[in-house]
Order: sequence, then C-alpha cells, then structure tokens
Amino acid sequence: MREAIKTRRSLGRFKRISADDQLILDCLEAARGAPPPNNSQPWKHTVIRNRQTVEKFSEIHDGGSYMTDTSIVVIFLADPRTSPNCYHGDVAVAVQNFLLAALASSRSMLNRSSKRGI
Repeated sequence: MREAIKTRRSLGRFKRISADDQLILDCLEAARGAPPPNNSQPWKHTVIRNRQTVEKFSEIHDGGSYMTDTSIVVIFLADPRTSPNCYHGDVAVAVQNFLLAALASSRSMLNRSSKRGI
C-alpha cells in the first residue's frame, strides 16, 4: 500500500486502457469503503462510456480537454446536504480509494477536479 501511495500520480496525458466492467466495479467498491462520518457516503458517481457523451462532457468541463482521448469517464459528485461540514474531504477520500484500487490493478487512471468544485 505504501508503494501505491508513494507512486500514484495525476498526469496530464495517459494511454487509453481497456476498463472492463469488473475493474470499474472493483474501484467503485473501494470508493464506497471510504470512511465518511456516520457512513453517510455524501457522494454520487456516474460512469460514462458513450463516446459522444464523453466528448460533450469534455467540452463543458473546465479542464475537459484531457478527456478527449479517454474511453471512460467516472464522475464523483459531492452532496453537501449529506455531510455539510466535510463533504469535500469525504468525496476526496472516496476518489483516492478509487484511484488506489485502479493502481493496484496495474491500470493507469487520471485524477482531475473541476475548478468550480463540481
């Protein structure tokens, strides 16, 4: 685990990988295991595989240009109503778990967030 934490990086470019359903489910399960207060899980996620939808999302997202070469986009949305004081940190831990699970499977994934906090 220490090696995964020390070597995980967010890069501006990456190789297109095959992200099968089981990989995504495993990573989402790791995200679900993040420890928010009272197990509130103040986030929702959306998995986008449709190429046209990925392209449209890349056009409206602040930093979306990096999505143009991706085969899949996973979006995490924080719900401040569920955890008013901690939702930013709670969703960050969930995303970190997701990315560490991807790294553990020897797959490379990119971590970016919106400047608007979406």
